[in-house]
Formats: sequence, structure tokens, C-alpha cells
Amino acid sequence: VQPARRIPAGPRPAITIPPQGKGSPIRLLPGTGVLEGSISNGLKIRKLLGNVSFQQDDVFLYCDSAYQYLDRNQVEAFSNVRVVQSDTMTITGDRGFYDGEKRTARMTGNVVMRDPRMTLTTPSLDYDLNRKTAAYTETGHLTDPQNTLDSQQGFYDTTTKVFVFKRNVHLITPDSELNNDTLRYNTIS
Repeated sequence: VQPARRIPAGPRPAITIPPQGKGSPIRLLPGTGVLEGSISNGLKIRKLLGNVSFQQDDVFLYCDSAYQYLDRNQVEAFSNVRVVQSDTMTITGDRGFYDGEKRTARMTGNVVMRDPRMTLTTPSLDYDLNRKTAAYTETGHLTDPQNTLDSQQGFYDTTTKVFVFKRNVHLITPDSELNNDTLRYNTIS
């Protein structure tokens, strides 16, 4: 039996890991009523009360009060929460959580999403500001100038203006009524 021969290893292909999308810092805008700073569990936190406004690139966040987690680039917003992106899309709700590193927003409580073509209401909504996509997993109600639509789940691409609705989809148009399990819906056509 011959001993095993060792084959020298050649150069390994480089493994490239794409960099994580690091969001720019969330900036507190002037005009906040009360600002208190503290450190809790090693985290720098700002407690903000009254007329609170933040900006990150093309996104503005407004609310009555908030906790800003400076080390994590996150904001927890309370009461009359409003997120506006590029003056074309607005989401309002009772409470919101904005992650500036991932550029995602989670809105809860009486959520309303508006763009120039439609209005969506739902108990909670997740919005990805990089992809410009929204998703809900509870009931949703959409209205546009001519139609109304209800479903249990939905996904909306604000760039293409295409919705995908799932589970108990009910569409009412001026000419017809449709019940289905799944529906693709373009808010432009």
C-alpha cells in the first residue's frame, strides 16, 4: 500500500462578502420640545417629547414622542407617527419603529399608507425604504379612485405600483365584484 500523496493546494478563489448596507445616521431636526439623554443597559438613548422630527436621506419621520437609540441608528416613535419618503409616499400610524441601518419601518395601530394613486389601511405594515416595498399580514383595505379591495395579506411595490393580495381577496369595481384567493393588481392600469 502506497502512502497517500499530498497534492499541494493551489490558490483559493477569493470569497467576497458584500458589505452590509450601512445607513447614514438618523438626524434629529430642530424644533423638538424636550430632549433627555440617558444610558440604559449600555445603550445611548435620547428621549424626545413634543413635535419630534427626524431625517435620513430622502426619508422624514415625525411623531409626538420618541426614543432614539444612537448606537443602533434606530428610532422608536409614538403617537401621530408619520413616515414620508420623497414626497410621494406617506405612512401614518399610532406607533413606529425605524431601523436606520436596514432602512426599514414597522408601523402599528391604525396604519394608513398613501401614494398619489391609492390609500391602504391596515393594523400593521412593514416598509422597506431601499426596495420601496410594503407588506402586511393582517387585514388590509385598499381604495383607489374607482375600486375597493380587501384581503388578509398584501405586498406592494411602490416603484412598479403592483400589489399582490392573498387570502380572502374581495375586489369591487364599478362594473363587477370578484372574490379570489390571490390577485395581482396594478394601481396605474
